Amino acid sequence: MDLDRLTDARFVGEPTGGKPKTHGNESAVELPYSGLTAGLSTVYWQHSVP
Repeated sequence: MDLDRLTDARFVGEPTGGKPKTHGNESAVELPYSGLTAGLSTVYWQHSVP
């Protein structure tokens, strides 16, 4: 999305099907009662106009 927005690059082919708005930057969190480790997204990436 940044390449499309910030450069004059030409893209050939079909889109990958990914979303421009995603959750990312996962952090590991240990759950207090079970002791299991879970992944928690700490950032919401929004690369397009809402």
